[in-house]
Amino acid sequence: MTEKKRVRIPREEARALLFALPSPVGTEKIGIDDCYGRVLAEDFIANEPIPPFARAPLDGYAIRGEDTAGATELAPVTLQITEEIAAGQSPRFPVHAGQAAKILTGAPVPEGANVVVRFEETDFTETAVTFTSPVTPDLNIVPAGDDIEIGRVIAEIGMKITPPLAGLLAALGRREICVYKKPVITVVSTGNEITDSNAPLHPGKIRNSSYHLLKGYMSRRGRKSGIRALSLIMRMK
Repeated sequence: MTEKKRVRIPREEARALLFALPSPVGTEKIGIDDCYGRVLAEDFIANEPIPPFARAPLDGYAIRGEDTAGATELAPVTLQITEEIAAGQSPRFPVHAGQAAKILTGAPVPEGANVVVRFEETDFTETAVTFTSPVTPDLNIVPAGDDIEIGRVIAEIGMKITPPLAGLLAALGRREICVYKKPVITVVSTGNEITDSNAPLHPGKIRNSSYHLLKGYMSRRGRKSGIRALSLIMRMK
């Protein structure tokens, strides 16, 4: 078998050949369950608010603050309870003057209410709640979009998807994510002395251990597929 003729090339030409090997990777859409560690190929902008509704941050009563104006221990104000709203439920009734809705943490604040008063600051029965001091409106209500507003840039192209980011994307209803495809990594081994690791060892030769060493490092960084070897026999000028 005739040995291939070796080509002698200048160093700069060899560098140019190596730098010409990489090519831009394409993009693909993958399920959100498989997106950890991948790189975003698109900007992600929130198309809905988080939370999607005004909610109560504590257990208490949703009322109109102005209904408690002038309340004292000698002249308490009593409001009628119209319903109990638990997390995951929608209010059935708006809150009108003289009314209150019992509300639990995370539940939507009913229309008409502008403050949530914690249980410990009231006297209550199953049907009514009593206040002995005025309550300032606009307290203890987490507004819609308090965490994320519509139109906010959540993540930008080129960002690595971490578990917290994946959770945020899921919270905003994304099931498919556009990411860059994993690159094919070529390990280039050079030198007249290099021979394959499974080849007989002839005088003056050494086996190509660098490929397996570098492949191990790449695999540890998440590049378990797409690694190939390329051996070049080059004489550097």
